[in-house]
Amino acid sequence: MTKRKALMLLDSSMLLSFLVLMAWRLSGITAHEWIGLVMIALILSHLIIHWGWVESSLTRVVKHQRGGHVVALLLNAADVSGPASFDYFLQELAMSFDVHIGGDDRPVRAFSAPRLVEYPAPVGAQPSYLFPFSDQVLYPRTMGVRTAVTRLSLEPAWLARVLSVVSRSGASHLLANERIRHALARRRQGRASDEGARFALRVDVRRGRHSKHATLFGRAQADAAAAGAAGVARMLIEGEVREPGAWMPEQIVDPGPFLSRLAARGLKVEFPLA
Repeated sequence: MTKRKALMLLDSSMLLSFLVLMAWRLSGITAHEWIGLVMIALILSHLIIHWGWVESSLTRVVKHQRGGHVVALLLNAADVSGPASFDYFLQELAMSFDVHIGGDDRPVRAFSAPRLVEYPAPVGAQPSYLFPFSDQVLYPRTMGVRTAVTRLSLEPAWLARVLSVVSRSGASHLLANERIRHALARRRQGRASDEGARFALRVDVRRGRHSKHATLFGRAQADAAAAGAAGVARMLIEGEVREPGAWMPEQIVDPGPFLSRLAARGLKVEFPLA
């Protein structure tokens, strides 16, 4: 079979699967979900055949916005995560959300607008995608910034590229289906973290022509998140936070003692020269 005929067969199968998916009342819920999985496999096969185009589309660098905060996080797919966290991640793939740039909200999609982010050694430069972390919603309100953008990188990098295409194609809505989400989350439940799984964080702060950034590198991101929560709890217990009320950490926590507590647990935040 020639490549042209194979592509015609593949595209025809995708069209037929799409039409059957639209008629879910006739096929039934169970068949609808299985056909959805077949549709995802067909889409991925189509992308693999056209991988040259995918590479050229997803490795372009998107220019940084001037001013504000940019938070970029790198996670490893082999790292451990709770079922609720993974379930919510699959929902976020299908979300549209707003990023706050120059004082205005702009609608975007998860895993869009890739750019290269220089993470701390030994990670180096990695493609990073827009992702709806809560920081970009909170920072304009808690710190008054005019630009707040959050990004996510994944290892292996090919997985992030595939998720970007899935998000752009609309197939992410299939992964966000409740039964499919729960089935995938159950498969990951109880899985041990890979010893080589690493994470990295980079925060850029810009004001006019001036910029600073901070970085963090470590292993087992869940342990690092627990260390941060424990550090805040310790500050509350020891009376270092005296203001009553409901606050976000960036509003009330003194960064010096907090970062010292993280360093004592082997999580040292670096402030490289710009």
